[in-house]
Amino acid sequence: MVKILFVCSGNVFRSMCAKYCLEYFLAKNNIKNISVDSAGISVTSKKPQKIALEVKELLFKKGIDVSKHLSKNVSKVDLKSFDLVISMSYNHKKYLIEKYGISSVLFNKVCYGVNYPVYDNNEILKEYKGFRGKIYNIEVVKKIYSDIKFFHKNYKKFI
Repeated sequence: MVKILFVCSGNVFRSMCAKYCLEYFLAKNNIKNISVDSAGISVTSKKPQKIALEVKELLFKKGIDVSKHLSKNVSKVDLKSFDLVISMSYNHKKYLIEKYGISSVLFNKVCYGVNYPVYDNNEILKEYKGFRGKIYNIEVVKKIYSDIKFFHKNYKKFI
């Protein structure tokens, strides 16, 4: 059994989408030898972030229900138990190596061989709330969903 962990900041957008999209892909293709999880580097129990409505709705339209998702901090995960740790952005890679000594690979590196992050809307937009933020979120979900087939095709090269 190969264990894969996706890591982002709040565990309610990028890493969460990647986890559920990969699980959906695996189930749809009857692939049983991969276990998937996700976590965030800045998840707190004091004020947990919520999954954006447009993210939930788009994933649900694709057959993926994330309504029971609970975000978790990487500190609650046994990082050394994973065969492959995937960071969604540069700061996640840096955090994992500095705090835990864990090397990770960017999502786009696995999918396409490029060291380029999947940016969060607050990293790329000055004003990420409102319409522009929602449109960006939708595009990122679509990208992750469509990239999963390439992720699955290439992930073994990084283990």
